[in-house]
Amino acid sequence: FTRYYGHAAEPMKELYLKMEQTVTTPSNYPDWVLESPSGMHQNAEIAWGVLGTAERMAEFGRLMDEAKAAAVTEKEKTRIEVFDKEIWSYMVAGRELYASQESIPRPTAQVPYLATESAGDSLKVDWSQATALAPWVTASGVATDHELQGRIAHDGKWLYLQLVDVVDPKLLTINRDTLAVGDDWEIFWAGQRAKPYYQLLIGPAGANVLLLHDALGTHEHETETYEGGGVHVHSDTSADDRWVTHVAIPLSTMLPGGVKRGDMVYMNIFRASRVKGTKSQYWSATFGGPHQLRRMGEITLE
Repeated sequence: FTRYYGHAAEPMKELYLKMEQTVTTPSNYPDWVLESPSGMHQNAEIAWGVLGTAERMAEFGRLMDEAKAAAVTEKEKTRIEVFDKEIWSYMVAGRELYASQESIPRPTAQVPYLATESAGDSLKVDWSQATALAPWVTASGVATDHELQGRIAHDGKWLYLQLVDVVDPKLLTINRDTLAVGDDWEIFWAGQRAKPYYQLLIGPAGANVLLLHDALGTHEHETETYEGGGVHVHSDTSADDRWVTHVAIPLSTMLPGGVKRGDMVYMNIFRASRVKGTKSQYWSATFGGPHQLRRMGEITLE
């Protein structure tokens, strides 16, 4: 550091070592990262919510300012400028982008209790008494130019969802082998904004699959088809102006240990549309793809 940065060696060395220590200290990471069989997967939440926090970035910025003030020769100033442009400026931009995204609130929904005899039959639910899920937005949080509707309720044993896409069903793309390639609804839920989490994919023809994304090693593979969910799905494309999907998820198997009244569950809903081009629409903006768990909304069972 002395030979390279000269008079600015001390703040640059302290900056470098603090950055290195931040990244290499295991206790700085959440348990699911450390326990993942395949190791750490970097993402925006780890980079800026866990490691590059506002407090750490302020400390790094102070050291950068000290280094710039301490530099005397043109060579020293140039070398600090290179570090600034090639590394520090990207960190500042990344942190600012993360902070701006976090300023947009995640949606919440109170899930009403409906005394029904539906026993998992979502077609028998009185949807006029359910909570509306709105608005629907793009990944970047902008209101969609396409009408989507969602409603949610529970009866103490089942969580019910009604999802409506106002579209001509004849325009929908159906891929029974790989649902995510065609038009589909994807429902994500978890007990935390991290793995493990569940993903239910539903196609227009009613084909569906429930996946478990598990990083804690409790299953053989990190992502596998989960057969124990007991989810009921009904897809209706009989109308000429809408695709209506009904879902019933048993609360007893929704999460390990089940879900009961008063509990809060993290959730997001994604509509992958192939009608007139590919469009991604969400209940909660992800600022990325649908697997951005940090942006999950919250549902609370009344």
